[in-house]
Amino acid sequence: MKILIQIGLSLILPAMVQAYDLGPVKLHGFLSQGYILSSKNNVHTDNSTSGGSFKFNEIGLNGTYQWRDSVVVSGQIISRDLGDEGNNNLYIDYLQADIQFNDWFGTRLGRFKTPLGFYNQTRDIDLARPTVFLPQSIYIEAYRPLVASTTGGLVYGNLHNDNIGDIDYELFYGVPGEDDDSCFARAMELMLSGNNLTMYARNIYGGKLQVTPPINGLRFGLTLTYGDTDLNYTDKLSGLPSRLRGSSEPMAIGSIEYMVNDFTFASEYMLNRQRSTLKIGGTTLHKDRLTKAEGFYIGGSYRITAKLETTLYWENFYRDKDDKHGKKLAATGVGVEVQGWHRAWVLAVRYDITDWWLVKAEGQLIDGAAITSPHYNQDLSELKQHWNSLALKTTFNF
Repeated sequence: MKILIQIGLSLILPAMVQAYDLGPVKLHGFLSQGYILSSKNNVHTDNSTSGGSFKFNEIGLNGTYQWRDSVVVSGQIISRDLGDEGNNNLYIDYLQADIQFNDWFGTRLGRFKTPLGFYNQTRDIDLARPTVFLPQSIYIEAYRPLVASTTGGLVYGNLHNDNIGDIDYELFYGVPGEDDDSCFARAMELMLSGNNLTMYARNIYGGKLQVTPPINGLRFGLTLTYGDTDLNYTDKLSGLPSRLRGSSEPMAIGSIEYMVNDFTFASEYMLNRQRSTLKIGGTTLHKDRLTKAEGFYIGGSYRITAKLETTLYWENFYRDKDDKHGKKLAATGVGVEVQGWHRAWVLAVRYDITDWWLVKAEGQLIDGAAITSPHYNQDLSELKQHWNSLALKTTFNF
């Protein structure tokens, strides 16, 4: 029934879509419906291998209020569903007061989009990219509830130099999102053999630097983020209260993008140094264990016509760059070797039917299962190394 309602909305919405401009108040929104199919391993949902899944949709409404020339209040509410995550419940994606004192100093207070690479702050805007998903080597979908937004404070500004170009900075501190029902939390509960797992994200802080030199279409970026998250649960075997404490120290992302004529080339590299301490009852099983997650992609997009655009990129991800073949992971008993890496060729096509209605298709040839979740693949011995996936999506914007 839920899918039928969404399809019905998608059919009647074209006659309704328009932005609302009420003087200082502006309202916009979007509605999308997608489909995910995979050949062997379940991805993003528990039945992508069984005829595919339509449990992939989003509805969002955002607005801005220009209170004064230098003060803007903005926010967005979202209802989304991706597999067992979201379940079409409403939540506040961001709600912030933006105060800009001058070009080189401003602040955002409240809940704001987390600066992370070039594209995390715009990942909800389908119009902003030609692909269905952002590259999973950097923007892992299972981590989205944790990294999409931060509640706290951010300062930003722009510095200009005729020789260097524009330097934009963002520095922030706050508390990231938490979702005990997220795919990430449920997967960790299975891997830890626990019950009643709850997440407590203690803090996240860091900064983003972007340099736009006096070369048209070129920009560079560097992001550094630090954070601590506790996973509290009950150990199934002993029944004792347990805790996994994890921290990033830091997660670093280097980014480059170059736009020339109808081409856009982009590449990003991520290294996330993660430390973890696991306690079951009063016993420490391991302390300050270090893993180094590493991700990379390189590719480009070409706008064939005003309405048609295609993208091709290659990506590579390791859960631990010191365990590229997953042998250490398998030895721990919480995973299998094929979960140690993810390599993929990704081809996407986008077609803009109108200026407010678009469709996308994205196919992947995949080696490895690092982006699959144990929540959707509970018999890890059944995971396959070589597999394919297809994602379709249509989005209406107003």
